Amino acid sequence: MPAAPVYHVETTKYKPKSESKKHVERKKLENDEIEARLGSLNGWRAADAKLHKRFEFANFAESLAFVNRAGELAEAADHHPDVKLGWGYAEFEITTHDRGGITDFDFALAEKIERLGPPA
Repeated sequence: MPAAPVYHVETTKYKPKSESKKHVERKKLENDEIEARLGSLNGWRAADAKLHKRFEFANFAESLAFVNRAGELAEAADHHPDVKLGWGYAEFEITTHDRGGITDFDFALAEKIERLGPPA
């Protein structure tokens, strides 16, 4: 019987928050601040103390590729959205749990995800 294949997964080294180069104050934003900031994000909305957006794609593979690219951004920022993935769509919810709502940090991640554009 042949040996089972061995798979290797490359990961980036985790950088503890104490080594972070830039300190971001995670101050919970007021509703008027959130509404003002939403104007700069295409299709994002605020509800239930989270930023929400649904992205649509031609198929599952494109949805998955986009989520993986967004995941790389989230991991690099050490800020992780909730993601629902399905055939032809990906839905994102972003909040700062330890602040109980939306912060500048959430908008920064939403802006990065928005700049990804559709997968190639």
